[in-house]
Amino acid sequence: MDSSAKSAASTKHVVIVGAGFAGLNCAKKLASDSSLRITLIDKNNYQQFQPLFYQVATGILSPENAAFNLRNVLFHHQNVDVKMSEVVSVDLATRTVKGKSGDTYQGDFLILSAGSEANFFGISGANKNAFPMYSLRDAEHLRSRLLELFEAADVKGGAAAGNNLHFLVVGAGATGVETAGAGRCRRREEAVELDGGAVEQPEPHRLGERQGADRVGGAGENLDVELGRRDADPAVGNGRQQLEHRSGLRLHVALA
Repeated sequence: MDSSAKSAASTKHVVIVGAGFAGLNCAKKLASDSSLRITLIDKNNYQQFQPLFYQVATGILSPENAAFNLRNVLFHHQNVDVKMSEVVSVDLATRTVKGKSGDTYQGDFLILSAGSEANFFGISGANKNAFPMYSLRDAEHLRSRLLELFEAADVKGGAAAGNNLHFLVVGAGATGVETAGAGRCRRREEAVELDGGAVEQPEPHRLGERQGADRVGGAGENLDVELGRRDADPAVGNGRQQLEHRSGLRLHVALA
């Protein structure tokens, strides 16, 4: 056996599914080992930089500034091969994955870092009417809807004609806070943030007898919101979404 054949026999193949932060950084770290051959698989040929999605959604940043070409990032790593494929099945016993178009990849080691997707926790209508922000396409979809609402309000005469828009941000984690802050700074919107039952809302609105950081329904209780109910009440406006908490609290949002 010649030296090239021995080298090929000793080379181990690593298959990585998912090119997010975990998958891409894993590929870069492993690429420093010349005895490894790495195949990085993702349904996109770019990495999505999730911390910037809220800026794309609120029109602060263009989409291309929140995505980075995978092959450019890994250009100097000759032992890394990028494959654009959507994995639909995995065989852990043989360490084999199969793509949507029928392509298969088998390795000595298999790393699954496919990321996450929105979990609506069984809330009725949320998957149809809510706007998650787990991908660049999600952020672009939300941005398009926001711009559509602003343009429609402008045609109808804007705030002077009573066409104020209210946007509801569910979740006061990093993304929720940044999204609400970006929207408020750029468009002077009122933002309601709900997180784990805590409700914060600017005056003069009142939530029954509770305001600010008071708990709705008891301390430590998660807020259970139902989305997707249409309300034809003239005070609400046709086509707006009504969100109802089990305690009877009702909020209305134009985003739908």
